[in-house]
Parts: sequence; structure tokens; C-alpha cells
Amino acid sequence: MRAEDVEREKRRKFIVIGGIIAVVLISVVYAWKLRTDPIIARESFDAGERLLSAQRYNEAALSFSRTISLQPKFSEAYFLRGRAYASLFLWSRAIADFTKLIELQPRDARAYVARGQAWLETKDLDRTIADATKAIEFDPKAGDAYNLRGMSEREKGRNDEALKDFNQAIRAQPNADNYFQRGLLYQTLGRYAEAEADFTTVIQYIPDASHPYFARAAARRELGNEKGAREDHRMGRHFDGSR
Repeated sequence: MRAEDVEREKRRKFIVIGGIIAVVLISVVYAWKLRTDPIIARESFDAGERLLSAQRYNEAALSFSRTISLQPKFSEAYFLRGRAYASLFLWSRAIADFTKLIELQPRDARAYVARGQAWLETKDLDRTIADATKAIEFDPKAGDAYNLRGMSEREKGRNDEALKDFNQAIRAQPNADNYFQRGLLYQTLGRYAEAEADFTTVIQYIPDASHPYFARAAARRELGNEKGAREDHRMGRHFDGSR
């Protein structure tokens, strides 16, 4: 065998051995990633939850982004990153995340409500109503979906439909915001006694918030209760810090 043939054979063996080593290394790295990526993704997600609770929205979004980069089908990370973006008023990013969540979990009523709330902030009332209706389809007891649709109907001047939705929202979830939104509608309709009653209920839920006092003051003034209106206005100023 000629010398050049010997060298050629050596090079071939080195290439084969090198290829085998490369395959082994790639397999080891891939196996390591399969084991560690879910752990790191979960750790990033948990950190994001803590940051979101602490209202550190930018940092929370970054943590959820890391989770998503490691686990692209981690649906809850899209939901919470969308909430972080919404808290930063980054509506297009929030809508994109809630849309991705809907792709991953098409029957998740929360996703439609969250995206609908973002649509409402951008004044896209038709899409808000469509998403709220979809949420109700998947969860007929979703009070926040009825509330959301009611607010959109009120904005469109469809007060009868809005009232039906606010009534249903209160039946499903009797909370402060559902009563407050219905109270605002009653004021729009000139039904001030009913508005006053709803704002009184809101105050029972959240007695140290300023907005229901100011709203009830307006209703009481329309009812001729100037003393009550002045007292409510004073309480509202007290709780919003303006004294």
C-alpha cells in the first residue's frame, strides 16, 4: 500500500471517529436539555408569578418570555405574560399572547375575557363583544364576561342589552365591579335611586375605595339629597388622598 493510501485511510478513520464523537456529544447535550429545560422553564415561570404579584411587570414579562423560549406550549406563561403586558398598557403584545393562548386552549374562557378586555381598551367594541360572547359560550357562569359585554353594549348605546348582561353578571358573580358597572348604567338611564342602591352595595364590598362614594354623590345629588351627596364627596376625597 502506498504512503498516500495509508494517510488517506488514517484521515478516513479520524473523520469516522470524529463523527461518532460529535453524535455522542450532541445526544448527551440533547438529553441534558430534555431533562433541564422543563425545570428551568418552571423556575422562570414561578419567578414571573412572584414578580407579577409584586407589580414588577417588565421583569415578570421577561421571566415568562424565558419560560416560553424553553417550553413554547406552556399556555399559562402566555396568559400571565399577556397580563403583564396589559398592566404596562402594551395592548398589541397582550392581545398577541392571549391569541396564542386561545390557539393552545381554544375552550379557555379566561383567554377570551382577557383578550376582550384588551380589545375594550383599544376601543374595538365589536371584537370585545365577540370575545365576551365566546367566553360565555364556554363558561355560562363567567360573570366577568357578562360584565365585559355589558360595558361594550353600554358604550354602543344598547342599554337594554347592557342591563341584561349586568344583571346576569351579578347573578353569576355578585362583586363590587359588577354592581358598579350596573350603577353607572342606571345613572345613564336616569334611574338614580337604583344607581344609589348599587353604589351603596359597592361601598359595602370596598368601603375604603373612593370611586363608589363619588358615584353615589352624583346619584344622591340628582335625587335631591344634598347632605348625603356632600358627605359622599367628602369620603371620596378622603379615600383618594385629596382630603
